[in-house]
Amino acid sequence: MKPAWTNEDIKLLRELVGLGLDIPTIQGHFEGRSYDAIRLKIRSLHLHVTRVNSKTPPFSHENAAMHPAVIDTRNAYISQLEEENAILRSQITWAQHADSTQRTGGLLTHRESDVHYADANHLLSSCHQTWIKALEVIKQYAPERIQLVWGDDYVAGRGIYKNQDLDVTVSNAESQCQIGAVHFRRRMLALRELTDAPVSIRWMRGNHEYTNGHPLAGQLFLMVKDICEDIHGLDFTLSMDATIVNLAYEGTHNALFMHGYGHSNISPNSPRFISDVKDRLLTMHRNLHPHEQIHRVGSGHTHQFSADLERTIGLKWDTTGGWQRNARVQLGFNQRPSGSIIYVSLPGMDSEILKPIGLTPDTNVYLREIEDSHLPARNMQDAAECLIEYSNLMQAKHSGEPGGSHGMLNSGRW
Repeated sequence: MKPAWTNEDIKLLRELVGLGLDIPTIQGHFEGRSYDAIRLKIRSLHLHVTRVNSKTPPFSHENAAMHPAVIDTRNAYISQLEEENAILRSQITWAQHADSTQRTGGLLTHRESDVHYADANHLLSSCHQTWIKALEVIKQYAPERIQLVWGDDYVAGRGIYKNQDLDVTVSNAESQCQIGAVHFRRRMLALRELTDAPVSIRWMRGNHEYTNGHPLAGQLFLMVKDICEDIHGLDFTLSMDATIVNLAYEGTHNALFMHGYGHSNISPNSPRFISDVKDRLLTMHRNLHPHEQIHRVGSGHTHQFSADLERTIGLKWDTTGGWQRNARVQLGFNQRPSGSIIYVSLPGMDSEILKPIGLTPDTNVYLREIEDSHLPARNMQDAAECLIEYSNLMQAKHSGEPGGSHGMLNSGRW
């Protein structure tokens, strides 16, 4: 009868394979086990055995350090570490592009999409934690100017897919806009506690800013702008389906931001979207000077975070992840990575930016939230709090106006 593999045997086997030893040498450590038995066990554990010369002296703890396989493995590991250190050194040098007095300032751009406020499966804690991380980066670099490229799929919308009303905290589109506007205001207040830098907001449209086919991106934009009138230094632009943003503090480093469309199980972007964007860029570049051309494409839609993917030489693609737990059976139960992106361009950098900074929630926070059976209830509670806060803000803002104190809801503006 073949002896069973114990946990100690498997641990020893992993260690010996990790030393780069061949099977005959490993076999000497397992009395009563055949060559084939060891080979099959190594294969079942998905380990890789380095083939060494049969004249290699047998393994022992005394000569292990001088074993050719060990030396080769050690040298390869040292080479790998040296290569990684070289990359890190270059990144540190790049991050300290200017002298010590100029490692702050410049321009910081934050890109976010697919927040889905008012969705019952909105990842409330993960999204909030990632914004806190963004504030930490802003605090670190203390930029002179800030750009926010936000807005696409900021709220859940209505009638986007069959039975969507069952997946939202409130089905009324106006109420969804109010919830999104309150969250935006909270973020801007937190940002203003940190910096007085002017903030330019490029507000985009996704494919969820609709209510049964009627667009509500404009209404949401106006609500967001109106609720923040008392916060200084905010400049709003409604960019809709696409916008070109200069990410460079000095010179030009243009990025084309679009929400995206289509579907792919294996790529952050759908093949149709990639093809259409390339056609668009080819057409655009014919009429642009070299310094005006697009260096980067940013999108959302697929809820699959990916940064700095070079699909074409000299053209990087970034995709921001979504903040919505996937509970729709027809889409499968896979959870794609959430995340937003920060671009930094420091003084002294001519038409250049640092390597994009990806912001993602802590894994334990994210995993706990996507398994939280009370997530819809927490989002409903948040929605109720936001609606009350919006109503109070509007009453306070318009309390002196003739005809009542209910603000813009009763004024007919919406």
